[in-house]
This record gives sequence, structure tokens and C-alpha cells, in this order.
Amino acid sequence: MTILNQNLFIAKGAERECYINPQDKSKIVKIQYCNNINRNQNNLDIYYYNYLKTKNISYKHISKYYQEIQTNLGQGIVFESILDYNDIYSKSFEDIIRERRLTNTKEESLLDTLKKYLQENMIVFGDVVLSNILCQEIQPNEFQLIIIDGLGSRRFGWKLWLHIHSTLFTKYRIHKQWKKLMINYRLLKSTT
Repeated sequence: MTILNQNLFIAKGAERECYINPQDKSKIVKIQYCNNINRNQNNLDIYYYNYLKTKNISYKHISKYYQEIQTNLGQGIVFESILDYNDIYSKSFEDIIRERRLTNTKEESLLDTLKKYLQENMIVFGDVVLSNILCQEIQPNEFQLIIIDGLGSRRFGWKLWLHIHSTLFTKYRIHKQWKKLMINYRLLKSTT
């Protein structure tokens, strides 16, 4: 059993907490703390990431899923940590935008690259909040966007089934969700 404590705590989302994996600092553990029976995010991630593994996709713009583990806080799932070139945890794209760290042109270029990646790999980004995207600095002043959460569907059901079995529906969802992401992006830009 993996023992997690507050010294390993990284962040808290709407349903899960993230911790540094004490057995491997290059990985994080996501723990479900909100017991929404209809929407167990860990189980959704396991299901969707296992599907992606069967497609043998590139993980260039999504965090890599490794395995399930048991912890003192319950079932956890292990993902890679997204670190900048200097081994500091990458900031969210939302924070980078708020800090005005990049030019508008650079932000839009990064978004275009991410969109192409999702389209080419037929990956649905279901929960399109900007905090679910990290802006990894891979070299000084060279960045890439990595989605760390929100892939697939937000709950089990017919949409998730269609994401896996219908190319047409998957293309439609990628397009629809991207429009929502760009609305969120423009809204944030207008307030900073």
C-alpha cells in the first residue's frame, strides 16, 4: 500500500486530489475524494486511457497513465508528472495566460498544435477548462501544452461508448469541445 500525506499534496480539483507518488517522484497519484457514484473520475480515466493504449497513440500532449494503486486514502491512479526542463512543476495554461507570460501569437500557436494533435489522434477533451492544460517549458522559452485531466466523457454512458465506437461522433465531439475551449480562452483573455 502506498502511504500518502499532506507533505506530498500537490493540488485539489472538483472531485480528486493529486499527490506526489512517494515511490517515484516523476509520477503523481490521483485520489477520488468526492463520492459521486454516477461519475467516478478515476474509473472513467482508467477506461478511456486503456482505450487510448489500444490505439498506440503519441502521448506528446497528454499526461501518460500508468496504473491503479491502493493507498491509505483509497484507490489511486498513477500519471506522469509534468515538469519543466528545470524539474519544476509546469504551470497551468490558465496561470500562464493570467501572468501574460506568452504573446497572443505564441498562445494561439500552442493551441493550434494541441488542436491538431487531438484531431489526428481522435482524442476527446471532454472537460475543457484551461486549468486542465499545463504549459510545459521544455527548453528556455520553448513551450508545449499538455492535457492532464478531462479526457473522454464526463460520465459513463452512451457518449463515452460513441467516443470509442463512432469516428463520426468522435470528430463531432472534438470539434464541439474545441469551440468551448476557445470560448473559455477568449473569456479569460478579455479579463486579464
